[in-house]
Amino acid sequence: MPFYYGKQGLPIVHNVRLGLRGTYRSLAAYPRHTLIAIGTNGFTKALNNRDTFAGQVGVVVEALQPSGIIVYGPASDWVFLSALAQGIPIYQFDSYSMKRSIQRKEAIQHERQQSAI
Repeated sequence: MPFYYGKQGLPIVHNVRLGLRGTYRSLAAYPRHTLIAIGTNGFTKALNNRDTFAGQVGVVVEALQPSGIIVYGPASDWVFLSALAQGIPIYQFDSYSMKRSIQRKEAIQHERQQSAI
């Protein structure tokens, strides 16, 4: 679909996600020097996954040299250090599940405060 819409002249933001090393060659299908999107939701929560994810971000940045990165979910500076070091802007947006988690925590805290009164 993105290819079709792009050919129709519509601006496309490609969502980039790598898996195992065998998937790295898929980066050849993405345009270089454009705005891309990367979802972090759920993947960077575990500390041991952050090294892997940061390495993948480095591979993406080197291969695509994006003009900017839209991050859907948490955007730790450490995870996106390779992009930031090259002056690539990061545009972070909270995911729906991230917003719901914050709302739940606030509701629990509010209930605790009310029951303490």
